[in-house]
Amino acid sequence: MTDSIGKAAEEYIVNGCDPKVIEKLVPGSNSHYYLTCMEYLNKGTPLTSEQEKFIEKYQKMTNSSNSEKVMLRKHLLAIDSAKASEKEKLIKQFNEKYLRLRFSDIPPAELKESKALLDTGKKDKESNTLAYPLYNLKEEFDKVYKGERRVNSFHPSLWEDLDFDRLNKNDLETILGSPYVAGIQNKKFLKRVASHFKDHIKSYRELSNENWLRYLSLQQMDKLMSKYSGLTEDENFAGQYLYKKYLKELDPEAQDTIPLSQKQESLKAVYQYSKKLPKKFEGLKSQLLLEILENGIKLNEYDINFFMEYIEKPARRTNITNNKTLNLGNWS
Repeated sequence: MTDSIGKAAEEYIVNGCDPKVIEKLVPGSNSHYYLTCMEYLNKGTPLTSEQEKFIEKYQKMTNSSNSEKVMLRKHLLAIDSAKASEKEKLIKQFNEKYLRLRFSDIPPAELKESKALLDTGKKDKESNTLAYPLYNLKEEFDKVYKGERRVNSFHPSLWEDLDFDRLNKNDLETILGSPYVAGIQNKKFLKRVASHFKDHIKSYRELSNENWLRYLSLQQMDKLMSKYSGLTEDENFAGQYLYKKYLKELDPEAQDTIPLSQKQESLKAVYQYSKKLPKKFEGLKSQLLLEILENGIKLNEYDINFFMEYIEKPARRTNITNNKTLNLGNWS
């Protein structure tokens, strides 16, 4: 089991927010509390009294940024489910705590229009998220598009509703380097990222900044490849994708705790997928084959097909699954 909240959150996101990931965590640990709270809140259903108590207990335990994220999410859900008469009060509370926007200069007509939106509970069909009418939030977004305000001055939960066609390159790269990027499902976002990656590869021949790939979910990477097939030929993108797709199979700590037969099946699955990778990964393919053959000897299993494939491109000995410094982007 792991007690690293960063690693736990990454595995949780990569596996499509699978609750089984939480079961592997140490009960009572910070990462266990945090991901359990987020699991309750991400269901989109009213919280039970037990869930409310659990979240309240976590808030009392710590005053960290993670507990703040939980309370932010809870506040947004409260706005979503509130009656029209209560919604305005909740939004004002949200603004005072998280946005700190000023309303004194808002013309009466605009204020009236904003209040009308509050009563409708309007939803953004494209992003499938509430388009919270936080008075002059649109005006504040316009400042970002004009370069008068940075995107990181907003809480990341609001990034979903940005117009990514108007966002400048620096702000887009800021979002790509944030752990919150995995939660963005806006179609314009993925289209813009695919275009950005294509332009970067055209100029520099590769995606030279691995931070842009670190926090993307596997589902997002799949969609990006469907929009720009050239990503499958990029060494860094292919390496990150391979690791996220076979996170458990390539985790040295996990491999040390499973039976050799199960480990062997995992390596075979990774090897079969590696055949789809660019030529730069020939070294990885050979290393995988070598370890599969050596494990086969220990298990008294012999596969002539694997042996013949290995003979074509032999490699010097390196233990893939016990290599703590595995760099999937450097196997040429």
